[in-house]
Amino acid sequence: MQQADIGIPKNSLSTRILWLDFAKSYGMILVFLGHILESLSQHDFTSAFLTYKAIYSFHIPLFFLLSGYISKPPKGSFAKYISIRISSRIVPFVFFNILGLMGRILLDLASKNLNFTAYLSDSLSLLRGVPAFNITTWFLACLFAVEVVHFVVCRILKSERSRLLAAALLFGLGWFVTLENRELAMNLWFFPEAMVAYIFYISGSVLRHSNYFNDGDAKPESSISKDAIGFWVSFIIMLLTFNLNESLFYHELPKVVFMGLSSHGQPLLFLITGLAGSLATIYLARWSASSQSLSSLQNRLGIKFIGLNTLVLLGLNGLLMPFNYKLAGKLASVLPDQPFIVLPLSLGLAAISLAICVPLVLGLKRFLPQFVGLYRPSAKLTQ
Repeated sequence: MQQADIGIPKNSLSTRILWLDFAKSYGMILVFLGHILESLSQHDFTSAFLTYKAIYSFHIPLFFLLSGYISKPPKGSFAKYISIRISSRIVPFVFFNILGLMGRILLDLASKNLNFTAYLSDSLSLLRGVPAFNITTWFLACLFAVEVVHFVVCRILKSERSRLLAAALLFGLGWFVTLENRELAMNLWFFPEAMVAYIFYISGSVLRHSNYFNDGDAKPESSISKDAIGFWVSFIIMLLTFNLNESLFYHELPKVVFMGLSSHGQPLLFLITGLAGSLATIYLARWSASSQSLSSLQNRLGIKFIGLNTLVLLGLNGLLMPFNYKLAGKLASVLPDQPFIVLPLSLGLAAISLAICVPLVLGLKRFLPQFVGLYRPSAKLTQ
């Protein structure tokens, strides 16, 4: 999410950052919406399931791909590289889990169910990278592991083609290792899952270095046409493939991609749908960024704000998840299970959740920036 300078040519900097912000915004909206649909699905709202499964098939691959797209080739010493990643990944991981612990204690205090032994045990599990108090922060731990993998791969292999091949091999190995070893994957700072995720990260890096999205001197009309076609092709591929992924999921979980729990289903379908959905989101972001009226509207609606604050919103969303589940339980007792009711309601709840987070985002960035990934020694900050 928070990234160093992406090294885009000055003449296209503002346009490129705009569509990147929009892409991150759409991804974060899908995170909020997906978690609400997940909660409703867990309370037997069958009308929420397919949309929930579709979102989960690509929204996390999207963030790995975007992270790779705006990454730079690792330079300098490993110690310096790691220190920057610790400040921007691990510190927020710990901070948002501490907030989650405080929230759990308050909820348990209200229900008179305090368990200090469990709090201590779960706190110690943070040392293994287990997001015991804020489940969404698994992404920060895994992204840290992905970036460590990237450093090693880049030091050994010099060409993008060889790195992409290495990523494909790591994808297969990671999928095999995590197939029946979910606990192993979650106890090693998600390094086994990072092997799976790296294919999306390096795909983003390849897209940037190939200048695939660099329109340069292309006319705006041709750029819009290309993005519109790219969106519809990618979106249709995602729609046609996401629900074909019906087997090889972790046996205790529904047939939905959960990268945080290393449950991917069939590897080829997971990869195709993840890439197609990610590209559809990027093309949509570029398409909307190319329209002055759409860009202005989205800025007024706060869409760009979401894209500028994805890391903080990710952590806050994890704090809201217990409340989402309780609210879903109450809604299940009064609402009919109809898609024309459930889906608009879920979008409304996602919008309300994001609105609630706005003052918290502003407060954390102003008063505790070093804990939410905004402080980096010897690194230029851009979002």
